[in-house]
Amino acid sequence: MKIKLEYYFLLACFLFSMPALTLGIYYRDDYWRVVTGENFWGWAGRQGADQLAHFFSLNRFHVDSYPFGLLIAVVTMVGVLYFIASKLSKQSNYAKLALPLLFINPFFVQNLAYRFDAPQMIISLALAILAYYIVDGRLSRKIASIGLVFLSLIIYQPCVNIFLGLMAVNYCFDIKEYRSSKNKLIISELIVFLVGYVTYLFFQKVVIGNIPRSETVGLLELHLSSLYVLKYLYHAVSSLFVGYAFYLLSFFVFVSALCSISFIKISFFKKILKKENLFSLCVFISIPFLFFFASTGPSFILAEGVTDIRVLVGFSSVIFFLAVAVLKRIPGKFSFYIMLLPIYCFIVFSFQFFNAIQSQRFFEENIISDISYDLGAYETQNEEVYMSGGVPISPIANVIASRHPLIMRMLSPMEGWISGPALKAYGNNVVISWSDLDVDRVAEVCNGLMEKVLDKKMYEIYRRNDILIVHIKGAGDIC
Repeated sequence: MKIKLEYYFLLACFLFSMPALTLGIYYRDDYWRVVTGENFWGWAGRQGADQLAHFFSLNRFHVDSYPFGLLIAVVTMVGVLYFIASKLSKQSNYAKLALPLLFINPFFVQNLAYRFDAPQMIISLALAILAYYIVDGRLSRKIASIGLVFLSLIIYQPCVNIFLGLMAVNYCFDIKEYRSSKNKLIISELIVFLVGYVTYLFFQKVVIGNIPRSETVGLLELHLSSLYVLKYLYHAVSSLFVGYAFYLLSFFVFVSALCSISFIKISFFKKILKKENLFSLCVFISIPFLFFFASTGPSFILAEGVTDIRVLVGFSSVIFFLAVAVLKRIPGKFSFYIMLLPIYCFIVFSFQFFNAIQSQRFFEENIISDISYDLGAYETQNEEVYMSGGVPISPIANVIASRHPLIMRMLSPMEGWISGPALKAYGNNVVISWSDLDVDRVAEVCNGLMEKVLDKKMYEIYRRNDILIVHIKGAGDIC
């Protein structure tokens, strides 16, 4: 089956990212960056993300250049995938046609939503994928791969986890060209990954004096933390199987499972058990763990755990594994059409998610606009405004999100730390903060020390001297 790979990759990747490229939505942290021009990522060990932001905006502050950076990043991803298909992967359809699924990942949709951060995340993922594929046994390639692993980590750490998943896929299906035995290769790949990671950790220790977000759980809590992360991943994956996507994805997984079992019967029982190859046996047993680590990274040992859906970037290696199994075991066009099922589902999911976000933002902006107008009757240049509470889910967004649990988890209606910068964008003198309203301020309201000067359906305004508190009622009363 002959397919123009450059057009196929371009069409698939651009359809998946088109909502992010065209809708121009502010998502979560974006409000801070667009209002202040600050809030970079170096403190979190992502100095490379800062430098890319400077490059895309030609400024040391966040100057909104959307969608330029995102467009460059998507083109970079397509170019990397095409380069891999042309030069580095096995020259067979099974190794090339599934490559877009390394990018078209339902959990990566949330990454695309960040207006200022999405380009860096895409480039980090592209570098991590390329880092894996260039390891072929030669020393020069290993050194280059270590450098790419380091760059991927310094831009967005979770993306590099996909390296581990690709190790598992290649050991099962031979997806790339290499110049050594498979057992020697996987050892080389693991060493490259670890050296790149250690280099990154050493760099952070030298540059900022500590390793960001490195607080770990205690040994006695490790099993509970691992179980929590596993449940989180399970619920995230199972939430994809809704509506008609349930039938399409279930069929894809069922066929892939049959193909994988067929592969295991041939490769595992005949080649490994009969030859009594202990090392290969250990590698095969470790493959589920490689996929788990690829999906979640070290979150099971970190105190903060899985911070959000966006860190599950490496799960795309699992989807890629399932697609490669189908393409390798089923000949002809039929396998390609089966492999297109998840691509179609995830592209539709991307459009649904961004439509829900857009509806929610319109709803929130109307509320914020009303608040700004009403504050005009009470606010002078000396008053300080504090935000509290949260915006409810809009009726239109709820139609989409209520039928798609994963979208509901990622919708992120405005809370005080988001609505503060959003209101500041209207010119109000808002005191913005990453935390909720100070407990002392809440106590003043609840103890009757502040006068309620306005009470509307969606929000209420309290005042005392030069302090104004706006409480949005979506999350309930302030007291």
